[in-house]
Amino acid sequence: RNKTCFPNRINGGDLMVGTGPTGAMIIMGEEHLKFAGDWITISSENVEEMLIKLKAPFMVRKAAPRLKPAQTISFNGTVMKINVVTTFKTKESNVPIDGSQFKDEMFGQVFSGKAEICEGGMIKTEGDLDGISLVTERKLNAEDKMVLISYVGDVTCTRIFARK
Repeated sequence: RNKTCFPNRINGGDLMVGTGPTGAMIIMGEEHLKFAGDWITISSENVEEMLIKLKAPFMVRKAAPRLKPAQTISFNGTVMKINVVTTFKTKESNVPIDGSQFKDEMFGQVFSGKAEICEGGMIKTEGDLDGISLVTERKLNAEDKMVLISYVGDVTCTRIFARK
């Protein structure tokens, strides 16, 4: 969980994509762009346990483990746009990946956090949902599957997505 993140690193061949929270120029590699595209859930574990820790509503906790959400990810400069589609709901999130603070809605509560690109292009989001710490790591495995690992207290939730 303690991966080194580089919101403003400089490496050969990197691409300038914007400015950070202090106005400093941010130069990022292109490895995070590998997340762009359409994804479908192929497996998940500990989803209900994570939702209990996050104090999600009862109906959400019971339905979510059975759903197979699809995600579409795109990038516009230093912002990652994530569209999550289930049979019940579509949700769009715009997440700056330059280490700046952002807010998003989850279960009628406000998530406040930051996201950064880490070693190997992993995108790490850290924040707080109504006083509860939530850390998420998004990475690709050797089979080009997207692995989304969420840590809430002592619960680790892992979801794996394949490209459509």
